[in-house]
Amino acid sequence: MWGDRMWHFAISVFLIELYGRNLLLTAVFGLVVAGSVLLLGALIGDWVDRNPRNKGMH
Repeated sequence: MWGDRMWHFAISVFLIELYGRNLLLTAVFGLVVAGSVLLLGALIGDWVDRNPRNKGMH
């Protein structure tokens, strides 16, 4: 969990430095990540619930 949060923080800082102190690109990155979790989280969770646990590990 911490590694994932550090990755998002590092990407956000990198995008701020890359785009010149404008937060637009960082905000778009955050929206894309949150939107993908919102849309794909339920689909992936349903798939994991329907299939045997060992199948998801391979």
